[in-house]
Amino acid sequence: MDGPETSDLVSELQDIDDSEWTFHGDFISRNVETVKDVLLGELVADTGRLPVGCPRATPEALSRKRSSADTSKYPCSFENIENIHSQESPGCVCDDPLCGSTSIIDSFAAVAIAPDDRPPERRYFDHYWREVIARLRDEVGSWNTIDGIPEPGIHDTLEKCADGRGINQKRVKRLLNFLSAIDDYERTEGISLSDLPNLPYDTLADEFATFPGISTSDAYWLLLTTFEKPIWPASPEIDRTLACLGLLEPETIDNGANRRTGLEEQLPERLLPVLHRAIAGHTAGCSHRCFEEPCDLQKFTLPYRQDRQRSRPDDRPVAVDLFSGAGGLSLGFKQAGFSVRYAVDVDRDATDTYRLNHPEIPHEHVATEDIGNHVETGSFDDLEFDVDAVIGGPPCQAISIAGYRSRRADDDDYSVLEDKRATLYQEYISAINSLDPKIILMENVEGIISKVADSEIRIADLVLDSLADIGYRAEYRLVDCSNFGIPQNRHRVFIVGVRKSDETLSTSVSDIFDKVFGKSSETDYTIRQGLAGLPHLGRGEGGRVTVGKERGRRGEYVTQNGLDSDSRLLFNHRAREHPHPRDRRIFDEALEPGKDSWDIVQESEYDHLIEYDIGTEDNPRFKDKYRMLDWESQSPTIVAHLEKDSNSFVLPDYHRYYSHTQNNPEDSRNRGLTPREAARLQSFPDDYLFLGPFTSWFVQIGNAVPPVVARQVGDVLHSVIAGKSPGEESRSIQSVTPAESDD
Repeated sequence: MDGPETSDLVSELQDIDDSEWTFHGDFISRNVETVKDVLLGELVADTGRLPVGCPRATPEALSRKRSSADTSKYPCSFENIENIHSQESPGCVCDDPLCGSTSIIDSFAAVAIAPDDRPPERRYFDHYWREVIARLRDEVGSWNTIDGIPEPGIHDTLEKCADGRGINQKRVKRLLNFLSAIDDYERTEGISLSDLPNLPYDTLADEFATFPGISTSDAYWLLLTTFEKPIWPASPEIDRTLACLGLLEPETIDNGANRRTGLEEQLPERLLPVLHRAIAGHTAGCSHRCFEEPCDLQKFTLPYRQDRQRSRPDDRPVAVDLFSGAGGLSLGFKQAGFSVRYAVDVDRDATDTYRLNHPEIPHEHVATEDIGNHVETGSFDDLEFDVDAVIGGPPCQAISIAGYRSRRADDDDYSVLEDKRATLYQEYISAINSLDPKIILMENVEGIISKVADSEIRIADLVLDSLADIGYRAEYRLVDCSNFGIPQNRHRVFIVGVRKSDETLSTSVSDIFDKVFGKSSETDYTIRQGLAGLPHLGRGEGGRVTVGKERGRRGEYVTQNGLDSDSRLLFNHRAREHPHPRDRRIFDEALEPGKDSWDIVQESEYDHLIEYDIGTEDNPRFKDKYRMLDWESQSPTIVAHLEKDSNSFVLPDYHRYYSHTQNNPEDSRNRGLTPREAARLQSFPDDYLFLGPFTSWFVQIGNAVPPVVARQVGDVLHSVIAGKSPGEESRSIQSVTPAESDD
C-alpha cells in the first residue's frame, strides 16, 4: 500500500507544534541506536534479500587503514540481530556478493554497469550486478588484467559471469570507459582508488561523478558505503522517513540536495553507514509502511504520535503520573479507562521509555525533571485540564528494608529520616496540593510501614498526616501483588486518598480497598506460565532486538493479559554472559531450583564457592545472593538491583530439571533473567520497549508497578470517580493484610 504523497506528508508534519517537533528530534537522537536495531530487525525478519553495503565488502586496509584481521571489530550490522529460527552459517550474514572484496574498484564497477542513476535506497539492492563483478574478478583476476583484455573478450567473459541473463554491449563499453577514466585519474596510479588525498567530500563526489556510469547520487553513496566516509547521501524516499522521525525539516524533502550535512553533525560517525543502510532497506523493502501499515518503526514516528493524540478520548477521567518511571502504572490506568495526560520523572532513560510507549501524550507533557523543581516553578499550574487522579510512587531506595540495612551497615550515624530519598513523598504531597485531584494513589515498598530505626515513626503515617493537612482522607494497605494475577511474590504498600471536600466521593477509603481486594485472582501463576513463548536464550545471547518467537501455546496469564504481540520482533531479550568461572560453577553445579547461598553452605560440598560471610541461622546475611529460581513456583520480587547482577535470579535450564527430553549442554540456560523475562513477570506486554542502556532496563522494570495490578486498581478508582458505589459484593482476601509490619 502506498503512503501519502510527499506534499501531504510535508503538510501534515508542518502542522505539528514546534515544541513537539523539537522534543521528538532530540528524543530520536538520544535513542538512534534503538531505531537502528529496530530497522535492522525488520529487515532480518523479512523474507527478501538484505541490502548490500556490508563493511566486509569494503577493503579495510584502503578505507580506514585497518587490516583484514580486524574484521571482527567491524562486523556486519546484521550479525548483531539474533534470529532464533535461523541456523548459523559461515560467511556474510547479509549475503553481499562483494563480501571480502580486495579492491574499492569492485563497488564502483558494480554501479557503473548497473542501471543508470538509481537512488541510494535502490543501490543497496543491486545484488545481481555485484554478483557479476564478483564473478568477473574470480574469473579473470586483478583490474589491471581485466583492463588489458580487448572489448570482445570482456563481453564474452561478462556474458559468462551474467549466468545466462545477457550483458548489453553498452554496459561493456561503459565498464571499459570507466576503467580508462580511473587509469587517467590524476589523484591515483593505475586502476586503483587507494591512497586518495584528504579532500573535501563534495570535491571527491564531484570528481567521482565524472567517471562513466557514476552519477552524483552514486558518488555520495559510494563515499559512504565504500570509503566509509561520515556523510549522509540525500534521497527523497529516505528523507521521508527522516522527517517522520523528526530528524529532518519536512520542507527540505526532495529539495535536490546531495547530502544532509546537518544530520552528519548530529549523529555519531560510526552510525551513519549503518543507519543509512537500514532506512534505505526499510523504504525500499516496503514503501511507506510507516505511514499507513503497521510496522515496528511506526511508534518512533511523529505521524504515529499525532494520530494517537488526535484519537485520544476526551470523556475519560484525567490522571497525572508522578515519579512515573517507565510507565507501568500509567499503562494499567490507561487500560482501566483513564486518560493519562501528564507524567514527571527525573530519570531520562525512564521518561524516554515512557514517551515511546505512551505516544498519546505530547512530549511537552512528559517532563524529565525533579518534581520539587516542577512544583516550585509552577509548571503544574499551567496545565489546561482538570485532574481527577494523581498516581505514582516516589523512589524507594532509602526506605526499602534491604536498602536501609545496607546503609546502616556502612554508617552508624545514618538516619533514614534525614535521607532525601525517604522524604520524596513530601514533593509528591506538594504536587498533589497544586493539582488538587479528586483521588490519589501512591505505591511504595513495605519499608514505609516499618518503624524507622528505634523510633515509633512510620513513613506511611507521615504521608497520611500530610495528606490530611491538604484535605484528603487516606489509608494504606499492604498488598501481595501475586494475588492480582502476576507470577511474582511482590508485596507493596498502596495508599489511597480521597478529597474530603468533594461530595461526589462519599465512598470510604476502606470500601475502595475492599473492592480492590475483591478483584484478586484465584490462580497462582508460575514462572513457567509467565515466560511461556519467550525464546530460549543461552548465556550472552539475544540483544536489544531479537527476531522470532517460540511457537506453541502461551497460556492464560499471557493471553488474558494481552502480553504477547503480533510483532516478529522481541525487545530487551538479552542474557548476561556470566564470565566469572566461579559464578558459572555455582550456577551449573552447586545450585538447584529453589535453592540459594544458604543451602549451598549448609547442605552441599560446594560451600567453598561462597566467599562471603552468610551469617548464622539466627542472623543470616545475604542468604539469597545466589539463588536459582523454580519454574513451577512464583518469582521473587523483581528488583532494580538486577542492574548490578542477576545471581539471585538464576533461571535454570528447563530440560535439565523438568523435562525428560535430551538436554543439549551447549544450549543450557542456567543464567540470570533477561530484562524481557523480568518484564513478563512484571506483566509488561512484549511490545513495551525499554530504552537506555542494558542496566537501565532492569532498573526501570524493577521499579515499575506491574501494569496488570495497576489496571485492576485503576478499574476501582475509575468507578469511584464516575460516582459508582464500590458495592457490597467485594470480599477481603487473606493476602491483603492491615499494614502493621515492623520488619
